[in-house]
Amino acid sequence: MDGSKIKNYFEALIKHHRNSANHSRVRLDDSGYGNIRSVISRLLQALQNQDKLNRDLLLRQPNYAQSLVLTLQSVPDRSVQLCTANCIAELLGHANTARRAQVFVKHGATMALCQSMAQEWRESAPNEAMLMLLHQILTKLAPKDKRLPARLRQHQCLPITLSLLRHCALASPGSGRQAHVPLALLKSACLSSQRNAAAAGRSGGGSTCGRRQLTLLKLALDTLICLTRLRSNAARALGNGGLGLALAQFEDWQRRDNRNRNVPIRRALLLLLKQLTAVRAGRRALMELGGAEALYQLCRGSLGNAELEPLTSAATLILRQCAPRTRLPVPTPMSPHNVNLRYQQSATAGSALPSYQADSHNSCDLVDNDDLDDDDDDDDD
Repeated sequence: MDGSKIKNYFEALIKHHRNSANHSRVRLDDSGYGNIRSVISRLLQALQNQDKLNRDLLLRQPNYAQSLVLTLQSVPDRSVQLCTANCIAELLGHANTARRAQVFVKHGATMALCQSMAQEWRESAPNEAMLMLLHQILTKLAPKDKRLPARLRQHQCLPITLSLLRHCALASPGSGRQAHVPLALLKSACLSSQRNAAAAGRSGGGSTCGRRQLTLLKLALDTLICLTRLRSNAARALGNGGLGLALAQFEDWQRRDNRNRNVPIRRALLLLLKQLTAVRAGRRALMELGGAEALYQLCRGSLGNAELEPLTSAATLILRQCAPRTRLPVPTPMSPHNVNLRYQQSATAGSALPSYQADSHNSCDLVDNDDLDDDDDDDDD
């Protein structure tokens, strides 16, 4: 029964858009949105009440996804916008969203969602639930839209994301789960766009991440790694004492994680240190804070442990990056270098073979073939 209702509501929505002269945002009074408000609210109720919602089948129908996108673009009513965003979230689902996300991206859903977010933020009292919902949908669409970072920058959505992140960071500890949503979108926005990373760094995006939950901490560290790939953001983090904080966090996890249950978090901290030490001031600060000794002890205690190999490799890269540069023990790159080759005592011979010296240009000519022939002649005699 609900399946036929869903079909009827979608057809009514499509009919509404076909009857419109254009799809631009035309300001009407509240009574002008009564019909579309009723249709979209009933559609949302039918989608939520459906026991086994076949999302893929619905999105295969022509114009179903497009009608929702057009509703976001053409109807500025806040209640209609909220119901439409909830309908898109219901059709996307919670798992295996790649194919369904591609359908919405094809019809321009990312642009419409960014416009809706910017419009909601300009209201006198923005609806935080609406903003969180839009962030959640955009996070699911991000892997299928390579132009999402540009769209977020075009519609000034990054300051909105950072404001939500600050609000979650300053809220009660129970609201830590809400910070996953803006953090995930911020990571997607900065992962492939240096301009977004620079804008987030200038807005103070690197100073709003805390340590409360393991999943949230890992996501925050991944976001910081994306931000500090830009040297200007790394310099800002160093100016705010970020390297000392990251090093203290790493040493704390190193002491407490005796059973190696949080290796990904420790590795993320090491990768963050690696990004910060890409700057000369970061390398100097790490050496002054005794970070090299902590990394050396990590490498020394992780020998032969395959589980800790990611930590060892990351720590080795940091040590190589921070080690002072010395000249090679040769005057020119083409100069030979003598290497002593020692042979163990032969089992048949009574005395050990003498040591040979070979230079780097003729290291294979250790024994002459004529000498071997002479030894064979002596044996025959």
